[in-house]
Amino acid sequence: MWKKWIDNKSLGGQERLSTIMQCLLLRRTKQQLVQRGQLACLPQRTAHTRTVTLKPQEMNVYQKVLVFSKTLFAQFLHQRAEKNSDAQGFTSAGNSAYHKMHKKMIALQGAKPVKSHEILVLLLRLRQVCCHCGLIAAMLDEDSTADVQEDPAGQDLLAELNKLSIEDSSSRRKSKKSDDEDEEGPPQEGTTAAEAIRSVLSPNNPVFELSNPSSKIKAVMDCLNNEVFVHKGHKAVVVSQWTSVLRLVEAQLAAARVRCVTLSGAVPVPARTPLLTAINDPNSDVKVMLLSLCAGGVGLNLCGANHLLLLDPHWNPQLEEQAQDRIYRVGQTRDVNIYRFMCVDTVEQSIRKLQQAKLELAENVLTGAKNTNNSKLTIEDLKMLFNMGQ
Repeated sequence: MWKKWIDNKSLGGQERLSTIMQCLLLRRTKQQLVQRGQLACLPQRTAHTRTVTLKPQEMNVYQKVLVFSKTLFAQFLHQRAEKNSDAQGFTSAGNSAYHKMHKKMIALQGAKPVKSHEILVLLLRLRQVCCHCGLIAAMLDEDSTADVQEDPAGQDLLAELNKLSIEDSSSRRKSKKSDDEDEEGPPQEGTTAAEAIRSVLSPNNPVFELSNPSSKIKAVMDCLNNEVFVHKGHKAVVVSQWTSVLRLVEAQLAAARVRCVTLSGAVPVPARTPLLTAINDPNSDVKVMLLSLCAGGVGLNLCGANHLLLLDPHWNPQLEEQAQDRIYRVGQTRDVNIYRFMCVDTVEQSIRKLQQAKLELAENVLTGAKNTNNSKLTIEDLKMLFNMGQ
């Protein structure tokens, strides 16, 4: 019944949803309660976007993974188009250009179709590179089996990358030139992606050393030093969706002799109360709490801190909104500052655009607006994430 009358992608379905929400939903925001005098005025909350520029070595790694990502995604789009055309009863025999491209793609992928989860794994790798290149080192190290059980998709992805040919990518770029233009340089025959990984993305590269702080980790430490530690009584909550990133920040704080506590899903519920007390107690020497986004999004009162640092964007922006409300809530007496770290010219900026679209969609639904868009991750969204717009 829901699919038939509500979730049918029609204007009538949107109007019915709006009517249901108005009848069933009771929503009171902080701003509404303040205006009515039912809530004491909260301090000011200011959002800051800190742009991070990756070092040349880090950007080189990112661009290399991005090239592989675009190649696999192009194959995925081709497979999808072929499947749709076959379903409509069309064949490639009558179209010579299509037939040639079809043969080329089949040769590229080794007759094995690209799985949809491999595309999502590539997006994960691109996001991890923005935080620290060392987070993907286990995938590149053929001798390492530490993360095979935790991430079998990464192993499948590496097998797919090994089948790609750098020579095919370069030949596609050369095919865009005019027929009268001479090709410069010898062809890169026999250069496989596995060889490129070993030469360009070698795990022995110092950029993959976790002990070396990345550009984003340095930016986080600079923010803490300039905005938090210099003010007496100010404390911060550092939020990331990956505990591995939190461990990197923890190592830098330990080197700077700054006391911190970590709250993640691995911490038992009875052991969390002392951690909350340490960050909320003004007399405690704990200055920073490292918080896992999923473990600490709801149900925590962290009013002892007035700075919150979001290290990486999440697909669900509501989780980040909940994390902000851990410090911006009743009982907070200081002005609150939210810092969002964003690597320029990376997938993080594209994810932020998707976040803003989802927040607008949620606001439309909650306020009863009738013009809403589809909330699922579409093919067009994936093209935007991989910078492959038409």
